[in-house]
Amino acid sequence: PALMRPPYGNYNDQVRSAAYLRNQSLIPWDFERIHLVPPSQPNRQLIPMSNAHPNNILALNHETYATTLNNILPSAITTLKNKGYTFVTVSQCLGINPYKCTSKT
Repeated sequence: PALMRPPYGNYNDQVRSAAYLRNQSLIPWDFERIHLVPPSQPNRQLIPMSNAHPNNILALNHETYATTLNNILPSAITTLKNKGYTFVTVSQCLGINPYKCTSKT
């Protein structure tokens, strides 16, 4: 892979060095609280998040609640699209191929 998300979002010089040696781009996220939003309040964090990151948002999402995907994600997509956001992959955003050959065999 050409991209690396640091485990738990934690990185230091050792992690940066490991990514550099593998010619990987280190991709931390901007926002991780969307998975903590109760399913009954899907937009509670979206507006502050989109105002804090007006140009891009890289959100980390987990299935904390069984209904997170079905209740929060559709509302999140609609809300952010209405604010002018376009959804793309990280590699599309950076304009790079997400995969690369790491050996000659």
